[in-house]
Amino acid sequence: AASEISETTATVYLEAAWFTPMAIARTAKRLGLRTEASARFERGVDHLGIERAVARFCELLPGITVTAGLRSVDAADHLPAAGPVAVRTARANAILGTSLEDNQIARYLEPIGFRVVESEPGLQQVVIPSWRPDSEREIDVIEEIARHHGYEHIGRTLPSGHIGTGLNEYQRRRREVREILAGLGPSEAWTTTFLAPGDLERAGLPGDAVEVENPMVREESLLRTALLPGLLKAVALNASRQQADVGLFEIGHVFGLPIPSTEPLPDERERLAIITPGIEPVIEAWNTLLEGLHLDGGLEAAEWPGFHPSRCARILFRGAVIGAVGEVDPEAVTNYGLSGRIGYLELDLEALLAARDQPTRMQPISRFPASDIDLAFVVPDTVPAAAVRKTLATTAGDLLEDLRLFDVFRGGQMGSDERSLAYRLRLRALDHTLTDAEVAALRARCIGAVEQAHGARLRG
Repeated sequence: AASEISETTATVYLEAAWFTPMAIARTAKRLGLRTEASARFERGVDHLGIERAVARFCELLPGITVTAGLRSVDAADHLPAAGPVAVRTARANAILGTSLEDNQIARYLEPIGFRVVESEPGLQQVVIPSWRPDSEREIDVIEEIARHHGYEHIGRTLPSGHIGTGLNEYQRRRREVREILAGLGPSEAWTTTFLAPGDLERAGLPGDAVEVENPMVREESLLRTALLPGLLKAVALNASRQQADVGLFEIGHVFGLPIPSTEPLPDERERLAIITPGIEPVIEAWNTLLEGLHLDGGLEAAEWPGFHPSRCARILFRGAVIGAVGEVDPEAVTNYGLSGRIGYLELDLEALLAARDQPTRMQPISRFPASDIDLAFVVPDTVPAAAVRKTLATTAGDLLEDLRLFDVFRGGQMGSDERSLAYRLRLRALDHTLTDAEVAALRARCIGAVEQAHGARLRG
């Protein structure tokens, strides 16, 4: 009220100004203050119309019973310089799909204040009026031409799109991975990239992670370093709805701390994870995945964050460790409100799919019956089951058709640092039925090879 004009007002100050639009927009955003003035000035006003506006105000003064003095302050060094814009007739026709002439373009623009000067046939210099700050480039002028020509007079055409080469090799094989895993039974899941502080520790993982400055949800400010926390949440959500036997797999990106630490962006990798009730399905998924991709890989007992300390193996592929498979740490299972044994696999998908497929060699089908033998060995806990399997496969040679680990047992008369591994070997010859003597001889060779290579003994 103290600044309003009243009957006692002796002096009136009139401000007619032009403000830099982006400066007004940035200030309004920084202060969180949106006003009628900010909305007007951040869109631009006519900087050459200030004098006309002041003149109009002075023209209206005789109708106002006040005494006024006029003071003008001119600071025009920061005003925008309006230069001509080159408009090509061919370019306008190519964008609009029309066949306009130079004189038609001039007839459309001049009535709305655009001054057109033809510099050469097909090229016109257009001076944009000061009250149109929204028009700055050739494409803006072409938009004005389209408006005044009439959109209804522009024919509808379907632009020709570029036909690409389809999926690249990595994308094709990633899709193949999805098809293989979906065929095994697990459902594909998508979990959020962001985690809440403490989610990694609850899953038994290190808590170091990249923190987001402006998270979409304040409670989820960390970029995930593993897929395990998100999948445990998904399993817990299903269990709360009486769906405790759900198996899931996910292909997604994880973000580690920048390597080296001076890098501006985090270390981003695409990983594959599978989570199932029990450990056997996840081992089967790994073996099936290798078979479907025509690759070879191995497992080696090891400790891994987030896994049971004695029920975990690291995944060896092409001489490098690309992930781990095993049973989720029981403490992490409890932290997420779950129970029972949960199998889990997580690996570097990019490293797995970087290897080329091994050539598929077709094998003839034998017309003769097979012979199965079961062998159970007591081995130290330090001996990987995969190593015993490899020894059996090498010893059996061409007669081996199938080899499976079907039982792992601890306790009884075995030591605390020992376990029993039971394998089933299916033997078959291409040209005859194997005799009992041949099967017995091969059985003896397999037993001897495992005992010698791994310090094992045959379990009676």
